[in-house]
Amino acid sequence: MSGVISKAVQILDLLLPQGTEKDMSVTEISKALNMPVQSVHRLLTSLAEHGFVAKIQRRNVTSLVCPL
Repeated sequence: MSGVISKAVQILDLLLPQGTEKDMSVTEISKALNMPVQSVHRLLTSLAEHGFVAKIQRRNVTSLVCPL
């Protein structure tokens, strides 16, 4: 699996553990996965463009959105 795809899947797995949604900030995701904040932000932007995650503006956290 591509490194970028693998990292994106890690983010999705972190945000959707065992079928329950989880809200996290970019910084929290970065620390949990030991990835640079910039990389996490870039991946989340791509995932959002495809409808997999959405940013909750009022709390500045990212939440998984099921596209189906």
